[in-house]
Amino acid sequence: MFSKPNKNGSMTSIFSNDLVIEGDVHTKGDLQLDGTVVGDLSGERIIVGQDGRVQGGIKARSVRVLGSVSGNINAENVYIAETARIDGDIVHEVLSIESGAHVHGRMIRAQDADAKEGQTPLQIAAAQAEKELEDDSAVVHSAGWTGENKEAS
Repeated sequence: MFSKPNKNGSMTSIFSNDLVIEGDVHTKGDLQLDGTVVGDLSGERIIVGQDGRVQGGIKARSVRVLGSVSGNINAENVYIAETARIDGDIVHEVLSIESGAHVHGRMIRAQDADAKEGQTPLQIAAAQAEKELEDDSAVVHSAGWTGENKEAS
């Protein structure tokens, strides 16, 4: 692990490509991951380099993915490069995806108007998804479907 100063004078932690961490990583600053983390990441700004791999969630103000993420991303600003592979939901305010990127999951825009004080964008998205499931359930019940296979009788 190395550190280098960033634009605002604080340090960016760099995890090299031969480093494997099993467990959650939390920083108040910036993190550039070129290795592998099996666990959740959180910080101000997180960059998953082209050789970087995350098997867990990411929560930050800004996330830039050039490598692989298997887990949900929760950030105000998300940038996904053409080399990225993401398997998980992305909760964002601003989202940029380059042509060629592979994303398997939902992209959920966190609306400021929907935000309740103290809720993260991921909590807001979870509440929205739960409401959608309840609405879908109401439609299914009103259509008379009970979940039973009548052809099998």
